[in-house]
Amino acid sequence: MNKNIEHLKRVRAVVGNELLIILDCFMSLSVPYAIDLVQRISKEVPGGVMCLEEIMMPQAYDEMAEVKAKVGHLVQFSTGEHEYGLRAFKSILEKKCADMIQPNITVCGGLTEARRICSLARAFDIPVIFHGSSSFSYHIQFALKSCPYGELLLVCPEASTISPLFGNLFLDEPLPVNGYIRLPNKPGFGLTLNKENIFVRPCERTREWVEKTLRLPLLSLRSLDSSALAQCAHKKIQPHPFTALRQRRVGALSHRVSG
Repeated sequence: MNKNIEHLKRVRAVVGNELLIILDCFMSLSVPYAIDLVQRISKEVPGGVMCLEEIMMPQAYDEMAEVKAKVGHLVQFSTGEHEYGLRAFKSILEKKCADMIQPNITVCGGLTEARRICSLARAFDIPVIFHGSSSFSYHIQFALKSCPYGELLLVCPEASTISPLFGNLFLDEPLPVNGYIRLPNKPGFGLTLNKENIFVRPCERTREWVEKTLRLPLLSLRSLDSSALAQCAHKKIQPHPFTALRQRRVGALSHRVSG
């Protein structure tokens, strides 16, 4: 808790008091911790923060509503980037879990479902700020009044440059200039597929960065067979859950193909 407060103080000192700060909690807080965090921010961080994003796991609607009911007068809350379908957002809105919702266009059910979600949110007078979906959500944000602004993800690890969310996958993914996006006058999403070098990452990731982030040697990520997991067990390394999941999926696929 103390480290979080000190970090926010440093950020505020760097950006000044006029810039709005949104704190992404990435589904990691409990009800008591979230309440305590908000109260301490309001007392100790100059200018506070605008919003706490994703304070709890998806579908923890009662817990989100409890936190908002107790400290919602001190800060705003947002959620929804991991939710799927209209009914999930109906629960968020009815239980008053958030001051704004953030569906991800590639997760919530696509453009058709996103339009339904926006219409429902407007009935509750709740704004919709699409979670960074780049060109796949820009057009609907331009079209609907319930979307006052958009979110841009900084994919560079140091957050030092503005670069395309999808790297070199498209030749003309629009980027903001002075905080504003200008959409191309082209069919569909207005994107042109880059047929060369489409698997280049937006920012280079070193071997050390990957191993530190995933807490796992690259060997077991490249090899998904039982021998790789056996090596992890021999070295007393806990395999990352995604590795085990990918191994099960590959194994199941191999079984169906061979059977």
